[in-house]
Amino acid sequence: MRALIALPACFLLGAALAGEGPAPGAARRDSEFQAEVAWDKDLAVITWAEPLGGGKGFSVLTGPYLGWLTDGEAVIGWEAIAEAKLAAEPYASLSAGYPMDKIKFRWVKLADLKPDTAYRYKLSSGNYVSREFAFRTLPPPGSKKLRFLVIGDTQRSGSSHREVDERLFALMAAERAPLVLHLGDVVYGGAGYAISGRKSWYRALHMLDGVRASAFMAVALGNHDLADGSYPWPADYFGDIPAGAANAGGEARPPYHYSFDAANVHFAALCTEARRADKSGDLSDRQLFGAFSYNGQLKWLEADLAAAKAEWTVVFTHQPLHTVGGYQAGADLCRDLGALLDKHKVPLLLSGHDHSYQRTWRIENLTRKRSDSGTVQVISGGAANFFEGKSADWNVCHRKISHYLRVEVDGGAMRFEAVDDQGRVFDRWTLEKTGQPRTAEPLPAK
Repeated sequence: MRALIALPACFLLGAALAGEGPAPGAARRDSEFQAEVAWDKDLAVITWAEPLGGGKGFSVLTGPYLGWLTDGEAVIGWEAIAEAKLAAEPYASLSAGYPMDKIKFRWVKLADLKPDTAYRYKLSSGNYVSREFAFRTLPPPGSKKLRFLVIGDTQRSGSSHREVDERLFALMAAERAPLVLHLGDVVYGGAGYAISGRKSWYRALHMLDGVRASAFMAVALGNHDLADGSYPWPADYFGDIPAGAANAGGEARPPYHYSFDAANVHFAALCTEARRADKSGDLSDRQLFGAFSYNGQLKWLEADLAAAKAEWTVVFTHQPLHTVGGYQAGADLCRDLGALLDKHKVPLLLSGHDHSYQRTWRIENLTRKRSDSGTVQVISGGAANFFEGKSADWNVCHRKISHYLRVEVDGGAMRFEAVDDQGRVFDRWTLEKTGQPRTAEPLPAK
């Protein structure tokens, strides 16, 4: 029998900030919300009585989406607003003082699902009925095969780059991969309070609805997603990731730093926006958003990597440690994170931030010397405007091109394809457990 679980408010992390605005996760804290699920073979019909609007009607702003996915469960989420009708650009028609309690996140957990199995779902409440959406659960632990996609720096979605991003997102949605890694900068400026902060998230995630409806999008938060001293909207928009799943000691702080297993791969996300120090002094233990610190997440990552049992380990961040462009992570993080990656022989580091496509040889992170047991750094910041780069002997490829990555794990090999916004593969290569990456065909011209 498949189970339904309505997720409690304690599923969230974050503490109240001083000053204006709600506490992180406040938009989700509705302990009275209840939903039911009726199954018709592989179709889950999710029904609820929406209290927003007092019976006068409501609308769905973002979603539905997969907020969490494993081999046996899926969390379906959506964002509701107490408005029966909305303009084509909803936030353009809402006043700056629009009551925040008239917008809520809703979610249900579908449990007792079968691994690597296709399911469908739809939402229904009153006169509202969504179309059907489909997803596939992850393969069981230890499985040798997994498909996932990677994209970064989608923050230009509301500007002249929108058509390019729409093509990329449509191609990604058609892939039907169960997992998507987002390497940060989901939005351009989404840290303000109230409606001013939400509108960037709405626009970006509305464009990503087709991707998130059928795939779990795991995010590594970037500098445009968060601002120290402002409201951390990711605590709401990515609030379905549990702190305890596959995390050593339960010390994860999603969506800032967390990990999970899929098939034979252990994924660990880190937030590169925490600093060790600045001109004012030591910041290494300072709590950001009441949730994490520079030292805290590195201590967690050390324990997490030591406890990882999967055949592969993939770390993903926003700011890169190695780039031929001008947007590298700070020296402290390059040294401290690099040392952990070297110690635990992490084979793959995925990052965005430096808007381009790049990949290195397998290198030691502290010295950048080639090592057959080192790390390949891949930069996938291809959903944005592009930055220049200079050649380096540890870099294999640098392209200024709109793209996403398609990755297929097959036992002891990972096969990568970099796909442009026309659906063309422009770089194809393989990474094995040891040895340097193998390019499948001649590298493209820059």
